[in-house]
Amino acid sequence: MPIPAARDRTIADALVAKITAIWSPTAPDAVERTYLPDVYSADDIQVLSGRQIRVASLGKKQIDRVDRNTTRDEYEFLVLVLERYTGAGDPTRDWTDERNDFVADLADQLGDEDQQSLLGSDYPDRVDTPSPADDVMLREHKLFWSAFTIAIRECT
Repeated sequence: MPIPAARDRTIADALVAKITAIWSPTAPDAVERTYLPDVYSADDIQVLSGRQIRVASLGKKQIDRVDRNTTRDEYEFLVLVLERYTGAGDPTRDWTDERNDFVADLADQLGDEDQQSLLGSDYPDRVDTPSPADDVMLREHKLFWSAFTIAIRECT
């Protein structure tokens, strides 16, 4: 994953603030900007507490040239939602449905231009449809894992 430049960090921090304003997490739930958004081992999963939303830069690319001195750039971010099931047995359908609905609602609100923008006039240009809960993570690790990407375009 690329190391984000200062603008990437500014937008990612604004995205974290926007998610926090939409959701209002209380400990141990949290939203954070990170360079390593995923969980990589069973040990990582076992220490996961509460619902965690991780925002990571996926990089910047030039979309087009507006004029001789101006380009339109796209900054893309991964939004990953994680939560470990702590009940007995397998995660229930209702528990999983609730989390899938949460992720879908979050993506909808982030892409809603009627809501307050991220950075003054910057609205997401694209919010991809969230993935449903990853069935392997859910079955093997009792971990809700769902992700979507969001892109912001601006002229520089």
